[in-house]
Amino acid sequence: MGKSIKKLTRESNMNHPLNGYKQNSEHIKNRVLSRRKNGTYTRLGKENSQWKETGFGMKALHNWVKRWLGRPDTCEFCGKAGLSGCKIHWANKSHQYKRDLSDWLRLCAKCHWHYDRA
Repeated sequence: MGKSIKKLTRESNMNHPLNGYKQNSEHIKNRVLSRRKNGTYTRLGKENSQWKETGFGMKALHNWVKRWLGRPDTCEFCGKAGLSGCKIHWANKSHQYKRDLSDWLRLCAKCHWHYDRA
């Protein structure tokens, strides 16, 4: 605690080897933040380099549905409302699990179980 902490001034940092890196990282950070505000930062859907039309996992597909349709809270069959967590699911209508948002419906766990076995 007795040691004094030397304040770094702009002049003392000019010769630091990471000086250009710090400036670049701040510039990039500001550019990214401005793009996020404008809505041009994230490339969603087919514009993203990580996009897969087929060959994706079940968890990835459900996360994609949740991202676009949100978290359900009301069952479309029985009408129960105020559900959350594992009590309500996104169920696939066609059982083919394709990237089509109109192919999903909100079901409570009980209705989802019956729907999948019908």
